[in-house]
Amino acid sequence: MQCTKCGKEVNEKLNKVMATYKVPFCCEVCGSLNFPYQAILDKVFVFPDPVPEEVKGILIPEVCRDNFQNEYGMVVSVGNGYVDKETKKFIPTTLKVGDRVAYDKNIMWQLPVRIDAGKTHIIKFMTELDIQFILEED
Repeated sequence: MQCTKCGKEVNEKLNKVMATYKVPFCCEVCGSLNFPYQAILDKVFVFPDPVPEEVKGILIPEVCRDNFQNEYGMVVSVGNGYVDKETKKFIPTTLKVGDRVAYDKNIMWQLPVRIDAGKTHIIKFMTELDIQFILEED
């Protein structure tokens, strides 16, 4: 099924995830992602989220959330992978758009992205190796 507004193929699972976490780069009709940049190689763009109250069934007290060493977010663009320098083999990316991930809070690369001359959003830019773990969704 294609969206009547943007013409993209509707991915029901991704649509639900994007609507739940209110990612600003989504079509208002189908929820498909319309991020203006495409990551290459092993690079990843992540839209930051607040630290969740619970991770994999473990409750995180509010006092700990403020001092967490990780930040959380949603992958909005990911490259295909990279060629390993030693083995000369292509290593494909394991991440996909819509994954909720944790990454080191000291990641310094960020990109301001403005949508339709409206609000500017800060997007974190990192390599796949900077991702600590993927949060599993129910």
